[in-house]
Amino acid sequence: MTDRCVLVGRFFHESRSFSGWNTWYSPPSDVEEIWWQDFEYAIENCPGGIYTLTMHPEFIGRGHRLKMLDRLIDRMKDPDGVTFTTLGAYAMQWRQANPIDEWKIRNPLRTGVGSWREL
Repeated sequence: MTDRCVLVGRFFHESRSFSGWNTWYSPPSDVEEIWWQDFEYAIENCPGGIYTLTMHPEFIGRGHRLKMLDRLIDRMKDPDGVTFTTLGAYAMQWRQANPIDEWKIRNPLRTGVGSWREL
């Protein structure tokens, strides 16, 4: 597992224009394509990474949007090496694969060494 790349998915939301709030929503098919392309990017550029898709229940919890989510999940299951898990389970697996002392040696810039607080 790697910590090279983490992509956080988008969620359904009201679109905001320069003149204020629009009253329309993106069609589920448009959102499905955006999420799929984010996922494809993760597969191609972040081996061993994690893709987190965040959805607001008020927007995803409609029948036509749930059907879109079912289609998307079915597509996401196809690529080799893809697994579905919880963030907690992924964190535990990552922590076991990356003991903190070894991780600090491999990632000194992420430990705060040399930060302004040490100056």
